[in-house]
Amino acid sequence: QWIKLLGATEHNLKNVDMAFPMNALTCVTGVSGSGKSTLVHDVLYAAIKRAKGDWDRRVGSFRKLEGAELVSDVVLV
Repeated sequence: QWIKLLGATEHNLKNVDMAFPMNALTCVTGVSGSGKSTLVHDVLYAAIKRAKGDWDRRVGSFRKLEGAELVSDVVLV
């Protein structure tokens, strides 16, 4: 089971496809300025919150989100 984020295009992200496994601790790493925070905060987190009907703010640009139905809620720490 995976959450897939396809075509993320926001700030330094240029049409990035990502797949995050469920039931596993996953880390996003990269050099400074590569788009880690944009990917996690502005796109993935916001997209899942919106899919759950709990987000009325801007969501970073992406083409498709798959697997949001696998989670009941998401929390950003």
